[in-house]
Amino acid sequence: MNRRVAAVAIGVGVALSVVAFYEVRRYFFTSASNTTLTAEEIRQNYLDHLPSSTVSLHSTTVAPSSSQHDSVPLAATTAPLPVSILPKPGVYRYDTIGTDSVDALNGQHHDYPAVTTMTVVPFGCGVMQRWDVLKERWAESQRCVSGRSISQPTFTTYDEFFGQAQTDAYQCAGDPRPVDASAGTSFAFDCVKSDATDSYSGVVIGTEPMSIGGVTVQALHVRISIAHETPRDTQLTDRWFQVGTDLMLAQRVLNDTTNPSVLGKVNYRERVEMHLISLEPQS
Repeated sequence: MNRRVAAVAIGVGVALSVVAFYEVRRYFFTSASNTTLTAEEIRQNYLDHLPSSTVSLHSTTVAPSSSQHDSVPLAATTAPLPVSILPKPGVYRYDTIGTDSVDALNGQHHDYPAVTTMTVVPFGCGVMQRWDVLKERWAESQRCVSGRSISQPTFTTYDEFFGQAQTDAYQCAGDPRPVDASAGTSFAFDCVKSDATDSYSGVVIGTEPMSIGGVTVQALHVRISIAHETPRDTQLTDRWFQVGTDLMLAQRVLNDTTNPSVLGKVNYRERVEMHLISLEPQS
């Protein structure tokens, strides 16, 4: 998220130079769109990306959440899944408190819904996990098993401000994340897109009990940060995974980045708190 809003701001700046003020003044006074999907749309999105041999139509209803898969298709495969480590395919629901914003022009922000979803489908060497927040905000990552660790070969983020869409697709390489490790265990990896490289540093904070839907499980607390040239820029993510698996139980995100643009510096800010509602996915 540290660079994608720069392109949005540049697009807005170009628009200002060629369009009359009355055509763009709405950008100065309105908040960003916050468009959620219905429960049935979320469920259908999941079914659409399952391998045909595994699709089973159930009557389970998924709680309202977020975004359709409108940019990067999940070309699911029938690769076998080591389910003891990777989450079961399905739709996981998270209680969520969050927002993100940019301060370009008079600023815009997204208010995240009270429930967001993580959709897991078979893909390539493992699974694709897609976090749907809004039609205007989503993220997905490929997850694969590497011994007793999880690698992330690719991930993609999408955000939309001022009616301008920004999709960033990354290729990643480096240390995989351990699924069970002692406090202080560290790992590092780089994620590259066409014009940028982000360097991640991770450390295991420790193991702690966590209640999910009335069931107490052990959670591995991992903290991941991104190195920045600007000292006051911060991208810090705390995640809690069920010990021995890649099932995310909770997440806390603190992002504050500064990005150059033709309008000057544009500041992006994101704050997210998430907590898994049930250990069993819906489908």
